[in-house]
Amino acid sequence: MKKALSTVLSALLVFVVAAVFAQEKATADVTETFASEYMPETKAFLDQIRKIRAADEALYGELALAARLMETGDYPNGFGLKNEAMRLLIGKILAFQAREAAIIKTLKDLYFKHQAELVEAEGLAAQDAALAKDGAAWLVDRKDCKKIYSVRDAAPDLNANYLVIDLDTFSKTSLAAPPANGWSDAFKTDALVLRKVGDFWIGVFEVTQRQWKKLMGENPSAFSGKPDSPLRPVEKVSWDDSMGFCRRLTTWSGIHKFNLFFTLPLESQWEPAANFGGAGHEYSGSDNVDEVAWYGDNSGGEPHAVGTKKPNGLGLYDMTGNVSEWCWDKYYAEGSDRVYRGGSWYRDASRCRVAYRNTSTPTRTYSNLGFRVVLAAPVQ
Repeated sequence: MKKALSTVLSALLVFVVAAVFAQEKATADVTETFASEYMPETKAFLDQIRKIRAADEALYGELALAARLMETGDYPNGFGLKNEAMRLLIGKILAFQAREAAIIKTLKDLYFKHQAELVEAEGLAAQDAALAKDGAAWLVDRKDCKKIYSVRDAAPDLNANYLVIDLDTFSKTSLAAPPANGWSDAFKTDALVLRKVGDFWIGVFEVTQRQWKKLMGENPSAFSGKPDSPLRPVEKVSWDDSMGFCRRLTTWSGIHKFNLFFTLPLESQWEPAANFGGAGHEYSGSDNVDEVAWYGDNSGGEPHAVGTKKPNGLGLYDMTGNVSEWCWDKYYAEGSDRVYRGGSWYRDASRCRVAYRNTSTPTRTYSNLGFRVVLAAPVQ
């Protein structure tokens, strides 16, 4: 009985350890393939790793065969020696598993070092490091990194009416006009659409929760649990948070190489864009607030998906209502408070007028305050 139980337990332990090893080996295989394809300068190092892995794999094959022999009772050295051999076998498998894990870590460390050399400190390496916490997700997420690096530095057409930046590849597409069928949801979640106004571009939509999460990795919004949350404007972000988004977008998109950067709009940019052409409307695009805004009387007590009201004459949505929008400017030159504009789902119509302005400290967050971005050249 004792002999039979020992045999069963030993076989079960070998099975479990071998299964875990197989998973480690599969991950190491993918990691090695990935590194080989995208990191050719590591060839000599990879060749050395492959030799170690090949020798280990041959040893593992012999140990696995020994395990099967012991399970069938064909092992010739008796019960006591069989158990001793089983312990030795398990120890070697565990050591092999640990070695594979160490190889994976080494390859990842090399990968992140490689990325750090390619991009700035706030670049893709930091994003991958966060993704690595979820296991192999970083491998899947960066499988197109060669393509990303080939397109992220492509020069945009600085004369285009519209500029669309893909938030996965950071490719830049120039458009003369909106698509014939209008802006799809993908433009509001997986890309960033900008409209040229004079010498700068401004976001056609307020930054959405999905866009924020793509770059910042989490969603701070108070209304993040709704079915259409990815399409709703991000809120509960401070002025400091919003500027952090702009800085990261500038770096990751590679746009700074063309002497352009993302930032929050100056009031001298925001107001003309809201009141395009000096139309003189009380609200952005209309004298009828219900046409262009989600505000206190029609919002139902929450923000809505961007771009669901009528745009203004420039084709910009939600410049009035939905969420108020941080601007770059200080409220008073000698103070630290920052301006926000546009009214929100929480405010009455009088606070949604184009001319209305308010202020808050740059660290405060509110569930009715978000932002849109501006792309501009540095002030000389």
